[in-house]
Amino acid sequence: VNDAIRHFTRASILVQQLSIFSINETVDDINTSDLKFLLIKVYLGELYLKIVNPNSDREKILETAKKNFNEYLSNCELYELFSQKDKEYLEAKLTNKSFNAARNREEKIARYKREKETKNKIEELTKQIQIASERGEENVDEEITRNLILCNIDLFIQQTIQDLEMIKDEMEMVKMMKQMKERQGPGSEKVDNPANRNNYAPIPTSGPLLSQKGQPLRPFVIVDQKERLNQVFRPSHNLPTMTIDEFLENERKRGNILSGGTEPKQKIIDDNDEAAIDAETMKQRKWDDFKDDNPKGWGNRMNKG
Repeated sequence: VNDAIRHFTRASILVQQLSIFSINETVDDINTSDLKFLLIKVYLGELYLKIVNPNSDREKILETAKKNFNEYLSNCELYELFSQKDKEYLEAKLTNKSFNAARNREEKIARYKREKETKNKIEELTKQIQIASERGEENVDEEITRNLILCNIDLFIQQTIQDLEMIKDEMEMVKMMKQMKERQGPGSEKVDNPANRNNYAPIPTSGPLLSQKGQPLRPFVIVDQKERLNQVFRPSHNLPTMTIDEFLENERKRGNILSGGTEPKQKIIDDNDEAAIDAETMKQRKWDDFKDDNPKGWGNRMNKG
């Protein structure tokens, strides 16, 4: 992640130094080969969110990601790719502006459908480029390539709105945790630090139970004569506490035993179910991130292994 951040940061500096984009241009004036450089800032924002380091300053990381996302949206707004409706929706979310339940529900459903349609367009355009490449066509239709980049820009606009909302919520939690640590004081870390637990002297488990003065030297348990008698006739191994059938029945209730051999039916999401739409959106985003991190054929090395 750090290497990717370094490379994209360098690319962002070069784009600025070469003046690839101009405020006097429209999106139609930008060359198709240069259009993809608009995505650099959003890539940087996504990469910063992927940093997982307990020793790093999470608040600073979130601020840096937020800065890159805002710059991406500003660039898109400059070329009229970030609509006024999206801008108003984002401002409402970040300022906790209340919507009535019906409008909020309709907005979520509309945005879910829009993101789904955009992904379908990207998939279709990508297939067209792959087919042209397999046919040996060196020059793919520029219009297809341009539409693909514009669709990706729009998709990242939608995802950036969600990311900024998530950053706002996480930032509040990070600041709250920071305030709690400050109230607890510096001594609280020593109590919770596992490294300090080894500083205590171990409890002896062998040697005499009592000192010459009758004081206990180590913990012990008083066992009466009846308990010792019962242990004489007890087998050396632990006896079972349930039958095999009882064990299997308990495992089945916990869901640890699969039943049936057919594949489960694909769940159809109701367009009016907000919770299902939100869950499906997050699931699709995680799957997209996994496919980006593990591209097809990544593990194939010259057909070896």
